[in-house]
Amino acid sequence: MLFVSFFRSLPGKRISVELNEGIILEGILDSVDPFLNFGLSDLKVIKSEGRSYLHSLDTIFIRGNRVRYVSILDDKNIDVPLLVEASRRASKTIKIIVSETKREEIIDKHKQEVKKQDITDEVEREVEKALAEIE
Repeated sequence: MLFVSFFRSLPGKRISVELNEGIILEGILDSVDPFLNFGLSDLKVIKSEGRSYLHSLDTIFIRGNRVRYVSILDDKNIDVPLLVEASRRASKTIKIIVSETKREEIIDKHKQEVKKQDITDEVEREVEKALAEIE
């Protein structure tokens, strides 16, 4: 969601989108959704890779899984420190989730070991009791 929020803060900015096939398109960012699908207007084809029909389009909707790279051409007034800080926060959140999962695994393992020890102690007590009865 970090990049979705970032791109949603850029409506009206000129961006360049490189697709997986090597096609490069430039346009004004109109929309972006949670799947990082981009809507561009005022389209300009930089590299068409033999797809001449692209030159006739003025607007395009690009499916997110086709995007290789996005660059922001109107980079004035972009709050880069804010993006960097948001990236750090997202990274910390992921680390916290992973460490919490690790913690739970360690606790579960410890509980299993304690349970095994309790069973062992109980068996030893039963054996001692049985031996005491025999004597």
